[in-house]
Amino acid sequence: MSRMSNKLLGDPIDVPLSKLTRDPNNIRFRHMGKLTQSEMDAYLLEEEDVRLLMNGIISAGKLHQPLLVIENGDDLICKEGNRRLLALRMIQDQIKNKKLKGFTEDHFDMIPVRIIQGTEEEIDVLLGTIHVSGNKPWNAANRGYLIHKCIETHGNDPKQVADKFGMVTSKVMMAYKGFIATERFGQKYETEGGRYVRKFFIFEELYRNATTKTWVNESDESLDYFINVVGKSKMSNLKDVRKFAKFLKLEEPKKARVFEALNHDNMTEAWKLYEEESKPERAWNVVDSLYTQLIEFPHEFLKQAIGDKIKKRILTDLGSLVINLQDDLSDMENNSAGK
Repeated sequence: MSRMSNKLLGDPIDVPLSKLTRDPNNIRFRHMGKLTQSEMDAYLLEEEDVRLLMNGIISAGKLHQPLLVIENGDDLICKEGNRRLLALRMIQDQIKNKKLKGFTEDHFDMIPVRIIQGTEEEIDVLLGTIHVSGNKPWNAANRGYLIHKCIETHGNDPKQVADKFGMVTSKVMMAYKGFIATERFGQKYETEGGRYVRKFFIFEELYRNATTKTWVNESDESLDYFINVVGKSKMSNLKDVRKFAKFLKLEEPKKARVFEALNHDNMTEAWKLYEEESKPERAWNVVDSLYTQLIEFPHEFLKQAIGDKIKKRILTDLGSLVINLQDDLSDMENNSAGK
């Protein structure tokens, strides 16, 4: 851990497992309202790899890494290690119910902890160095929440947050704005007790992609439109965001037609139309690329065509093809002028 972390943490000590409680303010639960200890347990069992942790602790016969806790009267609140705490409680229950052999009933009664002494901001930064920039990453939504909290609650600017968590400022802003957008989405479309946060990765991508970031920063209406597209299940993964970015690059009236398809149908149909609308542009991109390559074609390479009938034929056919295309274009222009 960092020098600052070691200043906040006391030496490892053993304390009774019965004195520990899970943290009701744990970042994993913040989008779910006030939960009881049993509701927190149910969430961790459903969403996290608690049983895998149980197997590791059982195999080792002990908890290797101390839990990080704060004092709360006579009790200790677990700030780091809530899954391991639940795993220990479940192991203890299995031992007492004779479902787990090889351990005495008091084997896990005492567990190692380190007591944190610090301000709320210092504790948040400590957790961030573990879960934002450390080797135990939170999911993206939790990372976004902590970055947002450091800016809005603790008053840090984005560069300060980047420095504290070992990030670049652009990624801090991406997570910060992505979190704000996710919360706006949740306020409008939340239906299943906090599951809206699972869409965070889509909104983070909105601010990662250069095209969509420029577009969404132009007005609040752009963000509202994007939120509605996600809320109506027309965008569900990162590929969809990237397709959306391609739609934005279209010229009118092609862009309007593609967005009309998205508004009245779905992403699949809009993408089909996009591919049709963009065929001419893709073809001209090929021509442009070929033109660039021919300009850069090294003149000395022409020597390889001396006495080579195939290479000479390629040049002859290429020249004829260009002349034919020019003639066809002239005919089109004349026909258009005669109408």
